[in-house]
Amino acid sequence: MSETRQDFSKVGFVKTIVLPGALIFLIPVISLCFFLHAERRFDAEAREAVLPQIHADARLSAEQRERAIALFTEHPFSELVADERFAAGLDPTARFQFATFRWLIRLSAFSIATGVAVLVLAGFCVLISRRSQRAQYLSLSVGWQVLRVYGALQTIIQGVMVLALSYWVTALWMHVYSVKLIVVAGVLAVVGAFAVIVAIFKRPRTDTAVEGRVLDRAGSPRLWDELGAICAKVGTAEPDQVIVGVDDNFFVTEMPRPARIAVRFRRSSARGFNSIS
Repeated sequence: MSETRQDFSKVGFVKTIVLPGALIFLIPVISLCFFLHAERRFDAEAREAVLPQIHADARLSAEQRERAIALFTEHPFSELVADERFAAGLDPTARFQFATFRWLIRLSAFSIATGVAVLVLAGFCVLISRRSQRAQYLSLSVGWQVLRVYGALQTIIQGVMVLALSYWVTALWMHVYSVKLIVVAGVLAVVGAFAVIVAIFKRPRTDTAVEGRVLDRAGSPRLWDELGAICAKVGTAEPDQVIVGVDDNFFVTEMPRPARIAVRFRRSSARGFNSIS
């Protein structure tokens, strides 16, 4: 029995912690690997195209030819394109392609780095929350706000990655691209990002419908007198209302609630009670 529980705990941990955590990095890792591969491939093709031209250029002296060959051999084309003076002499399409690879690599790396940072922050907040109730409240408040911003940012960044991959995967490996695939990926990215961001920042409803009957002071004077004595003894204010329900449950809350909503409780005796609100 204990082995079954242990196996179930492991499966539950994988499903609730490991798998969602891995999915956070799935698209950024795929994007980073693909665009690093694309950049290296374009670097190799550009070098193979430039070096024969340098060798065949009769206007260059031997020293100039050696310097040019060393430049394109020791430095990848993607690095040289980052220089504005060098990029000015290139075709605009080539500049755009290398700039696309460069920024998508940066976005992928940024997405992975922020994901790791947020996971570390979450673990740190868990450790801090064990110190006291005040620390628990502060760590939860800070962690929740950070996760909201991180979730919205990741949704936008990963949407951009999906859109870019929908074009470049087929264009680089198959030398074709599908307009329909790009449109579908773009629509899904925009709709998904909008839905996720709205859900993240939407104010949750805190109303809780509770079935029960409000006990007024005139109808239950002994109960209210006993509540007053208890509250005076512990040094707290009397409850605003007491609700009698049918559920075997009770709790006390200071949350603001509409008049029809209150905390349920079941009377256990003529003098006792299970809950106040």
